Amino acid sequence: MLNHFDDIRVFMRVAELENLSAAGRDLRKTPAVVSSRIARLEAATGVSLLWRTTRQVRLTPEGETFLEHCADIMRAVNKAEALLTQTDKTLSGPVRITAPTGIGESILVPAFVEFSRANPEINIQLHLTDRLANLVEEKYDLAIRISELRESGLIVRKLADNRRVICGTPEYLKANGIPLTPQDLQNHNCLLLRFPGSEQYQWRLTGPDNEIHNLPISGPLDSDRTDVLKHWALAGMGLTLQNRIDIAAELEAGLLLPVLQEFKADGHRIHAVYPKRRHMPPRLRVTLDFLVDKFRDLPT
Repeated sequence: MLNHFDDIRVFMRVAELENLSAAGRDLRKTPAVVSSRIARLEAATGVSLLWRTTRQVRLTPEGETFLEHCADIMRAVNKAEALLTQTDKTLSGPVRITAPTGIGESILVPAFVEFSRANPEINIQLHLTDRLANLVEEKYDLAIRISELRESGLIVRKLADNRRVICGTPEYLKANGIPLTPQDLQNHNCLLLRFPGSEQYQWRLTGPDNEIHNLPISGPLDSDRTDVLKHWALAGMGLTLQNRIDIAAELEAGLLLPVLQEFKADGHRIHAVYPKRRHMPPRLRVTLDFLVDKFRDLPT
């Protein structure tokens, strides 16, 4: 019956006006279209709904019973539509977000404290993973991406530029030496980000002369989370390749020191991406605008 909502509306108007032509004029449909809609309903229900004369139509007993149930159905539909319309105009409801662990812990976690205090009716559901989640299949409203954008069907909004740096603690570099060339990295413990589909089995660096260095690297520790790699690097376990935005505080405090700064590591801009939809809920728009403002002044 869900496929016959428009037919039901036609039937209810015919029952009210007791005339096919009058109902057609009111609904801006020809009498033939109105008649075909009634016939389709009768075929679907298996009963005659109307007695027809040349000037008037009247409900059959089955039609009267059907009309009562149609009225209940349409009241429920109208109520649901009204609730959805009201909800869509308010700053309330859930916003599911997926983001990389590093940027999530360093920026998003404290930022959403501020956001939640200003928007207490919006329920932020933040999921941190360095795996690229499928927004549609996993029902995310928004994702923060620091990677090549390969997915189609997504709207992209730039949040910030991004640089990646190789770094380690002063103690590790004192004990193991400061790498002066990309090839020197092969003599160091390199902390690797690895997960299914990961491309971090080698570090790609571009020199000042635009020469490309693809370096197979190795070390005793790897993880699928960038925050784990940062923790190990801070413990003096090796060198890590990190988004500068994730370690800005540690660099400023001298807890981590960058190396090979004349060589540029491959990096990607930071984007917010979300599935295409006909109408963006206000709660999602407010969340997205907040993130744009938050990232605008961050060091990158």
